[in-house]
Amino acid sequence: SSAKVQQYFTDADAKKSAEPADAERLAHH
Repeated sequence: SSAKVQQYFTDADAKKSAEPADAERLAHH
């Protein structure tokens, strides 16, 4: 379970780094 959560945040951080504009849009949606 803990590993799954860590993977989620790792993937989310990777996506945020790859598409900061998209992350901003989602954050303010």
